[in-house]
Amino acid sequence: MTGKLKLLEAPPDWWGTAKITVPGQPEPVEIEVKWRYKDKPAFNTWFAAITEGGDTDEAALMLEVIADWKGPDMPCSHDAMQRLLDWSVPSGAELFRAYRRALSESRVKN
Repeated sequence: MTGKLKLLEAPPDWWGTAKITVPGQPEPVEIEVKWRYKDKPAFNTWFAAITEGGDTDEAALMLEVIADWKGPDMPCSHDAMQRLLDWSVPSGAELFRAYRRALSESRVKN
């Protein structure tokens, strides 16, 4: 069955996963993430801001594309995101890669 392609509507938020490095553990932990859609121009602007570095608020930028999560022991918020980014150094890049993958790969239903 095929769905309609609604180009004039942003897709609703959707659940996906991201693997987060846990310091001292050999394997990353998979968390569920509720992603927010960004079209190509908005994604490019967001990407430029997140890769700029310096004094950018990385937690606020991540929350532009993350509506919620399941797995971390704190509800999704700016404080919780900042704690995650500070606690697991590679987590920002891991979340970015997971979001980019979520935008570019269709989900397959069995």
